[in-house]
Amino acid sequence: MKIILYEQADFQLGYMVGLLHALRQRGHEASFASKSLSDLRMNVERVARFVGSEKADAWIVLAGSKEVLGWFADQPTPAFALFGRSINEPLPSIALKKWDAMVELVDRLVAYGHQRIVMLTREERRKPTLGAFELLYLKRLQEHGIRTGEYNLPDWGNDSQGLKRLLDALFRSTPPTALIVDEPALCVAVMQYLSRASLEPGIRTGVSLACMDRSETFQWCEPQITHISWNSQPIIQRVAKWVDNVSRGQDDLRKTAKNQFIPGGTIGPVAGKS
Repeated sequence: MKIILYEQADFQLGYMVGLLHALRQRGHEASFASKSLSDLRMNVERVARFVGSEKADAWIVLAGSKEVLGWFADQPTPAFALFGRSINEPLPSIALKKWDAMVELVDRLVAYGHQRIVMLTREERRKPTLGAFELLYLKRLQEHGIRTGEYNLPDWGNDSQGLKRLLDALFRSTPPTALIVDEPALCVAVMQYLSRASLEPGIRTGVSLACMDRSETFQWCEPQITHISWNSQPIIQRVAKWVDNVSRGQDDLRKTAKNQFIPGGTIGPVAGKS
């Protein structure tokens, strides 16, 4: 059993460590793959060559793109999609249905007076077509009368240099009053940028910041970062049960897990409004 991560640093994530331990405790030989999807540039041909060179009787794929998960779905070796663009892919999978939480977040931001709202997501969420979550985000903005375009969901590449170039351009021309980022790593990078630019996120400055995922480190932040929280144990159990079933020649295709919106203290009214 091999777990191919989105990027190598993901082996430190609490739920990935928990998953690896859970699989080993159940008697499975499990390990992280020597390369990540980011190492392979999320390229199907590179992924195919790498997977073909590895010895694994099953794969767990963390945050795969639509194309990569489609390739795994066509292979004889069993594979499980842990998050990623798994909707409509014939793979056993589990995903966090964040739609309700995202709608609640957008509604709150608009109620606070925000009109210049920008969401930052990884490249595989934007290409080759927008994911369902991103489409719903734009739709919700439109329902509030906000005209949407590339500004609200910009294409910035998929590396730190691209992110900095985008933020420089945004704050030089039409500064957003609210930023939504889809994962903790991006959230940290954005907070560092805002701090260095003397735009500390929070109610005092009017630059609101929210993360569409959770991190154990958020509990140490003051004010707490607005984010979506979820319990990792049911997800670990779900994946481990699938591995058990694979070893017995069984399978299933259940898709979603619960999550909760945590308002936190890093969103608030636009500067000058109350």
